[in-house]
Amino acid sequence: MKKTYLFLITVTLLLYSCGPTKNDAITWNDSIITIEDEVNNAVEKFTNALDLEGADLNKELDNAIKVTEAAAIKMKAIPDFENGAAFKAAGLESINLYSAVLKNEFKQMITLSNNPEATEADFAKIKDHLTTASDKIDVVDNKFIAAQKEFASKWGFELEK
Repeated sequence: MKKTYLFLITVTLLLYSCGPTKNDAITWNDSIITIEDEVNNAVEKFTNALDLEGADLNKELDNAIKVTEAAAIKMKAIPDFENGAAFKAAGLESINLYSAVLKNEFKQMITLSNNPEATEADFAKIKDHLTTASDKIDVVDNKFIAAQKEFASKWGFELEK
């Protein structure tokens, strides 16, 4: 009987030690954040170019789109992780939304702003596109942050700010 209990305890410990650890969860979290940071940096570079006189906005836009498309591929390639499906899905949703906003709202803003005969109505459309883009981004960013916090909570680690 003692041998049976000892065997069960040993098997339980082995099974427990074979699963993912908190450090594995942190590493997995960091891999998602690294991809998100690549997207954020590319989008920030593009939005900063909006304020620069003579900036090649189409070039910056194309670069940001390429980064988001590459990031989506990287995100899909990240292996699944225990309790991480919602976090990974929120990351992919965020990347896809940034890509869509760049291709739609921001592209339309550039087209309108490059028109030498732009009217007040065109500038109002630019403002509307910017508001729409910001609203969409806020929704997915909040969803991503909530999913990350939930993942960290399940794995018992604190997020850095």
